[in-house]
Amino acid sequence: MKSKRFLVALTFLTALFGYQCGRNITVPDELIGKWKTSPLISEGSFFEFTKNSIIFGTIEEDANTYPIMKIKSEKIRKEEWILYTIYYRSEGIHKYEFSFYYHPSNDGVIRFKNKLQSVWKQEER
Repeated sequence: MKSKRFLVALTFLTALFGYQCGRNITVPDELIGKWKTSPLISEGSFFEFTKNSIIFGTIEEDANTYPIMKIKSEKIRKEEWILYTIYYRSEGIHKYEFSFYYHPSNDGVIRFKNKLQSVWKQEER
């Protein structure tokens, strides 16, 4: 009886793991594209979203692409801001979070959760 329960539990966990691995994370359309800020704040730096990855670039034209593992969004009450948290993984096992506020006005504006004074705007598509 115990071995049957163990087998059922093992099958369930295997199916759940397979489902999690097979899920396709898709970035919301309003975020897709390259985002830049004033050169006074961060000259030459940018970040870019594709359907399932995030790219960070620098003035030296270096760019690093990371697969997105999970996306959380939370609408801020009584405002149009959305708090996004993007979870991504670097090569190896390091996991990172990238949190920011998004507002749809003026073709979209992003402000970092930890640096509200800097405004990032989407490069024209």
